[in-house]
Amino acid sequence: MDAGTTWIPTSPRIDTELSQVITQVWLKVDVTSSGGVYCVTDKYGGVLVIYNEANAFHVIPNNTFSDILNYPNKVSFIFDVAADMSVRKVTPYYSTDDGLNWVKVNVPDGYEPTLSGEPFYNYKFETPVVATITDATNSSPIIITSANHGFENNAEVIIAGVGGNTAANNGGVAMRLKNVTANTAELYALDGTTPIAGNSAYTDTGTMTLNEFSQCRGLLLLQTSNRALTPKYLILLCLATGRLREAFR
Repeated sequence: MDAGTTWIPTSPRIDTELSQVITQVWLKVDVTSSGGVYCVTDKYGGVLVIYNEANAFHVIPNNTFSDILNYPNKVSFIFDVAADMSVRKVTPYYSTDDGLNWVKVNVPDGYEPTLSGEPFYNYKFETPVVATITDATNSSPIIITSANHGFENNAEVIIAGVGGNTAANNGGVAMRLKNVTANTAELYALDGTTPIAGNSAYTDTGTMTLNEFSQCRGLLLLQTSNRALTPKYLILLCLATGRLREAFR
């Protein structure tokens, strides 16, 4: 009642007669919540609180490829999004078996998002090119070592050139990575449950690349730690696939 110099807290729906002093009363609303969007409505002086989901998914239609001689073995996501990637995050995944297995895609080493128009930033995520294998345990499953390889759980890979423990090459047949860390991964058959067993001691380096695929579906995981800031600010998305094989011939 003193032009905002002093504020007195009050409870919602308090039954106070203000008819004699209504022209002197200023009202303000402090809103806190475990997460939500709020706005002051234009009628009745009310406050509308809208809660958003902490997680949401955007699924991209499945793409199929018919030219067996030119199946892709690389996935890239490029999109503009209003998100700071700390409170609000967008994480892309892809699947080459129509959703049975999802594989996370990371930002390339050294990449920095660029401002494409306030408040939107351009982000690029892509699968690794090639990783050098420096060890393969004679165990079941085989655990391969490759420093900062960049591959993720469920990725289908081709390994070639490993010496000694040649089972790690699996005769050129694709394998699925499980229990992946930054520098190691376990080798399984594509069913994801049958381990690839070693057959001797490791002696020589090999390479690991993404397996070719005949279909690819994308997915974006949208997350927010503050549900007042919805993660659904996606404005542009491009899921691209390509071939890397020529670089290794």
